[in-house]
Amino acid sequence: MTSKVRDAIKQAVATEARRRGGARSWSIEAPKGWQEEIEDTLTTYFDPDGVGALQFSSMTKTSGDVTEAELVESIEDMGLAGEPRAAASFGAFTGYALIKEHDDGQAGQYWFLRAGPLMLFATYFCETQDAHREMRVVMKTLATLRVLPGSNA
Repeated sequence: MTSKVRDAIKQAVATEARRRGGARSWSIEAPKGWQEEIEDTLTTYFDPDGVGALQFSSMTKTSGDVTEAELVESIEDMGLAGEPRAAASFGAFTGYALIKEHDDGQAGQYWFLRAGPLMLFATYFCETQDAHREMRVVMKTLATLRVLPGSNA
């Protein structure tokens, strides 16, 4: 993974994690051979010989469930309101998927998901020319998303 990719990921995801506050109430099955790095409220998975990284941050509401309006607000807060979005569903999580090609040659795939009081924000960043290279593995990984017991989601 290039430093350009890592910097873009940290800027986008860490900003949202700090803004929302983090609480890990979810799990995934990491792809075979991929490494995991945990920094504060940000969890990163990447293939050391790969082209990008999959990152997660989350927050848990203290009262009530995450609403549709809150997902849309997060999309707007990340400056992605003008991007086309598609419905996304992984296990108990539902929400939106968005793709954006950035001016700096980076491609970002974003998922804004909710399950009860849990909001999960996932991104996958890589160079634009490599955008589809690891996507099958990323989607297979997202399909393993689970809410951890005791999270009230």
